Amino acid sequence: MSSGNISIIGKPNVGKSTLFNMLIKKHLAGATSKPQTTRHKIDAVLNEDDTSYLFVDTPGLNFNIKKDFNKILNRNALSALFEADVILHVVNYFIIDKDDIKVIENISTTDSPKILVLNKVDLDNKKKNLPKILSQIPREITDVYNEIIPISAKNSSNIVNLKKLIKSYLPKNNKTFNTEEVARLKKLIQEGDQVLYEVDSLQVGLRETVKAIAEEMDIKPAILMKAVKVAHKASFTDESDKFDALETILAAVGKDQL
Repeated sequence: MSSGNISIIGKPNVGKSTLFNMLIKKHLAGATSKPQTTRHKIDAVLNEDDTSYLFVDTPGLNFNIKKDFNKILNRNALSALFEADVILHVVNYFIIDKDDIKVIENISTTDSPKILVLNKVDLDNKKKNLPKILSQIPREITDVYNEIIPISAKNSSNIVNLKKLIKSYLPKNNKTFNTEEVARLKKLIQEGDQVLYEVDSLQVGLRETVKAIAEEMDIKPAILMKAVKVAHKASFTDESDKFDALETILAAVGKDQL
């Protein structure tokens, strides 16, 4: 019996969600041409013959847009790497660009088996370009992966062989998930994911509020944030009463710096 977590990762619009839906034989993840349709990790269990797969679809990794929201999505996606028994890195078959390289840099540090999935080969109508493209992938990239496989998630081409590859790298054990266990695990994962997402969102909101007030009052945002942290830390100590006064907090962070 084989079972394990399979994380599907990659930049936006490479077909991760389409592949996820195809692998689990259901439509759970949104698959559109709009970037970052998937904003939370989506998981699904597939029990097939003697194998139990837990597939995880992740938000598209976007390292170009320096927004807090994108950082949250990236952190959410990259966290799946450390839970994975097998990593599927999905790319467009016709080009591996600098955004894909960024993903490669992140997954290369993990010990889990990695499969490079060259998606959208259906766009190569005459199947003439694929051999050339495969031969042109640099050695420093191919060395990161245990396997490289071309597929078309849209047309279900080579999905069976991809599943065989995944299965060959899954841990061998006697654990399978029944319907009740799947429901409990999914509920726990979804609730935990939502809590972490809300925490991240609150932190983003706090930073934006601090920045706005700091600009309005012509003080340094970093110092104002430090004042917030000083007051927060005091709430866990015997000095909480002492730090109720604004002047005391400002003095602790250096009033002259404000």
